[in-house]
Amino acid sequence: AFLYRQGHWADEISVQRIALAAAERLGDGLGQARSYRNLGQAYALLGRHAEATDHVERAYAHYLAIGDQGGLAHVSTSLAWVFERQGRYTDALAAARQALHWYGILGEETGEAGALNMIGWYEAQLGDYRRALADCQEAVALYRKLGNRNGEATTLDSMGYIEHQLGQYQQAVAHYTTTLTLRAELGHRFGTARTQLKLGDTLHAAGDTAGARAAYGAALSIFEEFGGSEADTVRERLACLSE
Repeated sequence: AFLYRQGHWADEISVQRIALAAAERLGDGLGQARSYRNLGQAYALLGRHAEATDHVERAYAHYLAIGDQGGLAHVSTSLAWVFERQGRYTDALAAARQALHWYGILGEETGEAGALNMIGWYEAQLGDYRRALADCQEAVALYRKLGNRNGEATTLDSMGYIEHQLGQYQQAVAHYTTTLTLRAELGHRFGTARTQLKLGDTLHAAGDTAGARAAYGAALSIFEEFGGSEADTVRERLACLSE
């Protein structure tokens, strides 16, 4: 976990290879499944997509062999994420639906809500916006029932994006605004900046240049703290407003 948090993906791969070898020697199917999953995620973060897919699929096979339904649910989510990073949204959608299936069997509502949000997001990437919106609405209802404010914020952000694509700018602004309130309460500054960027895009599309400039400015001030490329993206948006 420490290596993941610190971004030491190559070191994580070395550690997990050792763990995998040990699990293989012991005939530990669960240990092998976990190592394959962790390796797949690390490879994905390094952009080694073929290896990432192979290892996560091996993890799925091991969880299936030992009948671990919780493992199958979690690794299906990992597989969806691996496909998403490759832009393989049809495959990601299938994996997310697979995760929903397993979480449903387990009666794990937090997992179901997360899978529904993933499904909605992938449907949106594939242009099926109305179905995407319905699935995200179902996810939000579950998250609110569970009192999971982080999940609610993430899904409302997805809904704002979908409504923007549908030209429903007023609804999108409302959902982005609620997302920002939740993320401020949770202290999620990077997520706040990403939502401010999308809010700026929606306000710009709706013809509210002043509002867009304010949202972009709020996003930029946070992104500059993190020092990533996102700040350049916002500066480009602001430059376009000035032309």
